[in-house]
Amino acid sequence: NQDITDSRLNYGLIMHDILRQIKQREDEENAIRSQIRSGRINESDAQYIRDEMEFFWQLPQTAKWFSPELRVLNETSIVTPEGALYRPDRVVVSGNKATVIDYKFGDKEKSAYLAQVKTYMNLIEQMNYEVSGFVCYVSLRKIVAV
Repeated sequence: NQDITDSRLNYGLIMHDILRQIKQREDEENAIRSQIRSGRINESDAQYIRDEMEFFWQLPQTAKWFSPELRVLNETSIVTPEGALYRPDRVVVSGNKATVIDYKFGDKEKSAYLAQVKTYMNLIEQMNYEVSGFVCYVSLRKIVAV
């Protein structure tokens, strides 16, 4: 069985899946366990992911993004009037304020990622929300406001 870190793509997909299942921080272990049960990761992968998540929770914004009083839209599809489909990783809503978060797991920052989040923000603004957006570079342990 190849190690999760052998493949950046595999790592990114698994981390996306785990983060998708986490509404609040205490959901983390269940999300990791479900990856083990499905055979996608083994115990040593799980430990590596727990360590990565530990860094993730230390980022200044994550506590806010995973606050229990927020309405969470994980991978909710936004369909434009033209029929285009967009799917931000996480959108949290409090009143008329929405925050768009997109996770990236590579080791490079790219302006295309900011443009992607900007597109999500524009779509959500059209629904009369005050929107902020972030690209969260999980592996780089860095968050960039859009």
